[in-house]
Amino acid sequence: MTPGFPIASTLDNPAQEEVFLRKLGIRGWRRVHYFRNHFETGWGEHQQGRSLSPRAFEAFLRFVGSVAFPASSKKPSVFLTDSGGIELCWEDVSGHAVQVEFTRDGAEYFLGATEEEGFIAYSEMGNLSARLSA
Repeated sequence: MTPGFPIASTLDNPAQEEVFLRKLGIRGWRRVHYFRNHFETGWGEHQQGRSLSPRAFEAFLRFVGSVAFPASSKKPSVFLTDSGGIELCWEDVSGHAVQVEFTRDGAEYFLGATEEEGFIAYSEMGNLSARLSA
């Protein structure tokens, strides 16, 4: 059996907030809260943006809680996607781009070092976080 994430929500554990603040920085964590609390369906230039998917948000939280980003002064960037996903971008230890977009169904990823891209189901998210940890 492939390791996945625990069933309990990370939102059920307020102590985790310190972990997210440390990993994303105050700016990144504020953006996450802003996306979650202020963007409703119909946002954007053409009013076609969707609100943040609860499933994508939960997967994002679990991933950030488990991944080890490279030690650097530059924190990962966080973006809300038009489809209601949340995207996380950072640089690996060699300075290559890493992007993971959490969608309603799983995660799409891109690794700049090898130009590999793919899709991974939520049940495999633990493997992706271990693979991308510095």
